[in-house]
Amino acid sequence: MVNYKRTSHAIYFIQYHICWPVKYRKTIITTVIGQTIKNTIADIADGYGWEIIAQGMETDHYHILLCVQPRFAPSKVVELIKSNSARIIFRKFPDVKNRLWGGEFWADGYCITTVGKALNTEQVKRYIQRQDITVQL
Repeated sequence: MVNYKRTSHAIYFIQYHICWPVKYRKTIITTVIGQTIKNTIADIADGYGWEIIAQGMETDHYHILLCVQPRFAPSKVVELIKSNSARIIFRKFPDVKNRLWGGEFWADGYCITTVGKALNTEQVKRYIQRQDITVQL
């Protein structure tokens, strides 16, 4: 059974699986940086009223399964998460900026899919959770 969400003017079920790499595909994400990314993005999502279903990452890219209201364009969701999380990462880990010439943490592009009949939420959730960092650099 699909759990529909409600706003004052809409009933919806919108889930995005979004993935994007670190700039230059550098292996920057350690366990500590990864936990900061997860916490920061959880705070961003809470601030906008989005529901994180799963988060996971490897040393050079990040995945999220997210439920958002229909008033947010997918590109705006990505922009808000990437820009705000990069600012926090650079503030907490200033040495990371030195490893990424150009001053950007995330690469410009991203991949986004909706979760529906072809891929259900549990399949995507399990896939993302398997992406989690298991070793510390």
